[in-house]
Amino acid sequence: NVFPNPATDIINIQYELDENSNASFNVFNSIGQVVVNKIIANDEQGIHQVSLSVTELNMSRGIYFVELLVNGNKYLKKVAVVE
Repeated sequence: NVFPNPATDIINIQYELDENSNASFNVFNSIGQVVVNKIIANDEQGIHQVSLSVTELNMSRGIYFVELLVNGNKYLKKVAVVE
């Protein structure tokens, strides 16, 4: 889950793991450039949340894609950043 959507200052990425796993996520802008790449090694089973600061990452207004990779499975969500 990615929220709020649209986002103004913070983007929250929430995910659930059925077992201890390695997870990673990427955030891409609308032309496919990687804005964020984060690897979370040996994450525990349960619900997790990562918060990203739109300002700190210099994310301008537009559409972004959040890709979560867990145990070989890929999940993709779209989020809009507005000012």
